[in-house]
Amino acid sequence: MTHSGKSSCTVLNPLIAAAIACACMAAPAHAITLGQLDDFQDTMTGDWDNGGAAPGPENLGGGPLGAADRFMRINADGSGAGGKLTIFSRERWIGDYITPGVTAIEMDLRNFSSQSLSIRIAMKQSTSIAGAGYSSTVAYVLPNDGRWHRATFSLSSSALTRLGTIQGTLTDVLSGGENGAREFRILHSNNPSLSGSSITGQLGIDNIRAVPGPSAATLMALVGIIACRRHRRALV
Repeated sequence: MTHSGKSSCTVLNPLIAAAIACACMAAPAHAITLGQLDDFQDTMTGDWDNGGAAPGPENLGGGPLGAADRFMRINADGSGAGGKLTIFSRERWIGDYITPGVTAIEMDLRNFSSQSLSIRIAMKQSTSIAGAGYSSTVAYVLPNDGRWHRATFSLSSSALTRLGTIQGTLTDVLSGGENGAREFRILHSNNPSLSGSSITGQLGIDNIRAVPGPSAATLMALVGIIACRRHRRALV
């Protein structure tokens, strides 16, 4: 018994559609790119959110470049749903960090609180409250001096602390696949955490950027400089 081409297509199409649907469910839609930037100049806060009943993030003027420079500010009242300086992205900052060579996230920060803040980044493997993930091991201590500060957060294994039961490895989490991160977080926390510490305060955030490690050319140049210095010392 033979089947016509039309009949075969009828059988295969649902299978192909199912495979495509599964692939779409397995990986985030957005891929991280080198130099990717959130500067908030469009007077919006993008997909950044703090969830629940907490007051949403604000877009204000007065960033690092002056009054016309827009930035995002988040607020916390120290209790309940709005008690923590925590903000997350579930779209734009979720994806593959490994392939493009993104090794760190840098941003400008300003402390509007009456005390210093301990700022960390975190990656959660799910969007549930109990989700596991990775958090900065060492916080960037942000003084309450009324100034903007540039902070860089490494995505290396030595800079991140594993929290909870992770599916796969850190590479899996940063690769954006089936076991990839589902939330990227910026938060104030006294210790490595995925949720943050309760506090009354305000945090300004601007120019969030995905940055690479040194290029091969840069590394070769450094090697050359070191070799020249050693050669000069040998001649002395």
